[in-house]
Amino acid sequence: MKRTVNLLLTISVVTLLSGFSIAENNRPHVLIIYADDLGYGDVGCYGATKLKTPNIDRLANEGMRFMNAYTTSSTCSQSRYGLMTGRYWWRNPLHPPTGVVEPAGPSVLIEKDVTPMPRVFKNNGYRTAVFGKWHLGVGTGNSHKDRYDWNQPEIKYGPLDVGFDYFFGIAANVMNEPSVYIENRNFLGRKEGDKFTISGNGN
Repeated sequence: MKRTVNLLLTISVVTLLSGFSIAENNRPHVLIIYADDLGYGDVGCYGATKLKTPNIDRLANEGMRFMNAYTTSSTCSQSRYGLMTGRYWWRNPLHPPTGVVEPAGPSVLIEKDVTPMPRVFKNNGYRTAVFGKWHLGVGTGNSHKDRYDWNQPEIKYGPLDVGFDYFFGIAANVMNEPSVYIENRNFLGRKEGDKFTISGNGN
């Protein structure tokens, strides 16, 4: 069971739902499943035979399947930044040397003067949500070395501030601190007086 939970939490699902009638506007729903360490042949619709993925296969068969794709980076924060902004992560002068945001680090990768993907969809009548791993930092800072204060009453500058209407997931990886679920701007089940202590670099 633990293995299954870890797999689910390393997947980010971005849901973009048309705010208008599809019949009237012909606007499709958009579902992006963004997974770490998923290869081209790891799902059935792309050739997997040992692992069965019937639900993903059905999405592919009833939707649109792409046969030629590229990534801006081979690791999580950089590739997520590319998806959200349409830019290479190293174009941001504040990016970390490795490009990977520290789990307890601030949101320095998505600049405030850049229009992220969810805001583009919202500007065109969509409602947006993201589920799972975020790993683009929260809060603001002047450097990737700045630390976010997780003991603030609510999370500032996270998924909602880049255009999502709803977020449910975790800040980074399942093994990173703080090891709690986040819903929108709050920790799920957080009680008055609860305090977080982040050890090391948040790992």
